[in-house]
Amino acid sequence: MNKRQAIQKITALLLAVSLMFSLFAPAISAEAGSAMTVRILETTDIHAHIMNYDYYKDSATDAFGLARAAGLIKQARAEVKNSLLFDNGDLIQGNLWGIM
Repeated sequence: MNKRQAIQKITALLLAVSLMFSLFAPAISAEAGSAMTVRILETTDIHAHIMNYDYYKDSATDAFGLARAAGLIKQARAEVKNSLLFDNGDLIQGNLWGIM
């Protein structure tokens, strides 16, 4: 990724976050003086690794996999009521299953 692509991704993420916060604005203004906790979650470089299985080594792994990440995301969302989840790209690129 070059510098321009990185800036574009950061800009898109900031725009999305600001849009989501604007949706929460009525709830924030209705409770003046109160605080709201928002957890921002992000996934990146899934590379079509849906299951936590390394097809090249033909063995299970805990190093990657969307199925493993889903459990971590569920746990993080349970800890904080308001959470936002963003995927940073490369969802289907890179693994053999992504091109099938």
